[in-house]
Formats: sequence, structure tokens, C-alpha cells
Amino acid sequence: MTVAIPAQLVVSGQGMPGVCARHGEPADRHRRVVFRSKPPSWTYLLIVLGVILFAIVATVLQKRVKAPAWPFCSRCAALRTRRLLVGVGLMVLAVVAVVVLAGTLPPGSTYGPLVVLAFVVLLLVGLFFIAQSGWAAIASAVTSRDGAAVEVRHAAARFVQEAEPAQQWLLEQRAAQEHAAREWAARYQPPR
Repeated sequence: MTVAIPAQLVVSGQGMPGVCARHGEPADRHRRVVFRSKPPSWTYLLIVLGVILFAIVATVLQKRVKAPAWPFCSRCAALRTRRLLVGVGLMVLAVVAVVVLAGTLPPGSTYGPLVVLAFVVLLLVGLFFIAQSGWAAIASAVTSRDGAAVEVRHAAARFVQEAEPAQQWLLEQRAAQEHAAREWAARYQPPR
């Protein structure tokens, strides 16, 4: 289940659940986390023009919400450590394998390109695991596209239950904004 917590509450730390989002267990640690929104879909077309251009545009358009104290449990910390160790282990394995194979392959061997491919694949998989070990990834949360909320995907039932007042507050805020927009449109829109 996905739950949205208003960015204002996340930044202030008020009304935050006392359990971790992933497991629903009581939080035994709080970490500063920066949640980021996903880039708009159209930005992926920029990869054709260059990865650097895509990265710049995606970063500029990204919304961020900084949580000063997001709740995590000991299982979350263990998951983070596991992901870090796997990622670093794969990267070390890639380097060691290249060094060993470079020393043992006979000159002019046809396995050179396969060794390079295996090296690149192991490095990329290792980097993926390291990227997934960040606290935002462990919380399984992103900022909404408009930056108004932090959306927690696959939230534990207990986290959802404790976040219910925050969700209600968000719904009330959105309803008030829609009401104000309708009043403004009725008042200032020219007659037809």
C-alpha cells in the first residue's frame, strides 16, 4: 500500500509515525534523509542527446524533501548494511577478477572482450546495490511530482495506521486549495 505524508509534516517532524515504514516495527533510530522525486517521463528522451544533459535536466526538475528524523528499525539498518556489503563486494570481485584474469590469460587470447564485459557488468550491479542502500531507498519513499508529499510505497500496515492523521491533514489541505481555486475562478473569470 502507498501512503502519502505531507512534506510540511515530514520537514517539521511533527505527526510522523513512530514505526519504520518498511517493517512497521518501533523505530530505534532516526536518520536525516533527502527524498527526491522521479524525473518526468519526457526527460528520458534526452538520453539520446547525452547522459550528462539528461542528468542536468532531471536534477533541475527534481523536487526534494528533507526529513530531519525519519524512523528506521534495526531490520532496516541490517538491510542497508547487507546491500552495501553486496555492492562493495561485487565491485571488489570485479577488480580482483580482472587482475587475476589479465595475469593468467595468454597473450592474444580471445577472452579479453568477455573479461571486460564481465568487469563492467559486475561494476554496474555493485553500483546498483550501493545506490539501493541509501536511507531513502530503504524507506521505499519518494517525493511526489509536485513536491507536496512524501509517498511511501509498500508501507507496512502499522505505518499506514499511524500515518492516517497526516493523510487526513493532506486531504483537507488539498480540498481547501481546490475550494480557493474555484472561488477565485468564479470571482475573477470573465463572463462568457
